Amino acid sequence: MPEKKSIFSLIFETFSETKESFFKNPKIYAPFLVFAGIEAIALIFIYFYPRMPLHVITAPFIRTFFGEIYLHYPANFILIPKLSANLRMVLSTVAGALLTAIAINYTADYFHNKTSKFKSVFAHSAKNYVSLFLLATLIVIIFVLFGNLLEYFLKFYFRNGYRKLLFAGPRYWFGPIPIVINFFMAVLIQSFFVYAFPFILIGKEKFLPAIMKSFVFCAKRFFPTVMLVGLPMMLLIPVVVLNYQTSLLMNKFFPEITVLLTIFAIIVNSLIVDPVVTIATTLFYLKNKEQNTQK
Repeated sequence: MPEKKSIFSLIFETFSETKESFFKNPKIYAPFLVFAGIEAIALIFIYFYPRMPLHVITAPFIRTFFGEIYLHYPANFILIPKLSANLRMVLSTVAGALLTAIAINYTADYFHNKTSKFKSVFAHSAKNYVSLFLLATLIVIIFVLFGNLLEYFLKFYFRNGYRKLLFAGPRYWFGPIPIVINFFMAVLIQSFFVYAFPFILIGKEKFLPAIMKSFVFCAKRFFPTVMLVGLPMMLLIPVVVLNYQTSLLMNKFFPEITVLLTIFAIIVNSLIVDPVVTIATTLFYLKNKEQNTQK
């Protein structure tokens, strides 16, 4: 009977196997490169949004939701990280769902020592696209809804004359505290939903059963799942902190620095965090599935 591994050695082993999979089968990593490329193209359009001919399309939108000032230099550069982050959420549902599915299918073939053929991998991914699109959209909606509700609650609370909430005043509640709360919520949301993707693609479950089984799977393996999701996501902390200091950095250096910050965010998000979280949790799911099959 094989010796039972500790949770920490299991987590370390899964991360190690994730890194190994990228080198042994680069096809697994390819979808994330494609998504980063799509984000880079989107960034080019965002960069030129105040200029002709894009100005004709973007100006009414910017005036309505942000204000006339953001159509002019240097204020337009303040919006670039925010617009890029919002567009990323849209792209993650439309393109990211399919590309993530391709990466997961490649990972399953790698795990089972099968030769991956793009045609069959793409066909299987496309077949489940509607469920994956709905799943990705649901995750984005929950995260955005939580952030908006938190902001609404804080504004309502402090506008009613309260000076402190728990131990801190509005300076902190409209500053670093929501960033920390949103980070932990992002980790939790991702942890509970992350296995729904392999349950749909590998376990051949339908949309709702996949979500329910993902919740149960995560609940039973909560600590390793949170570690597999949360540890890579900690790399996003510098991105969040730098974006929070956008105006300060623009004044200290130059307005165009926000473009560099956005490129940095794309690299960390799409080329490091997303691949590691997706593949690590998929391998963890596959190993547990194999162990249950052998019992």
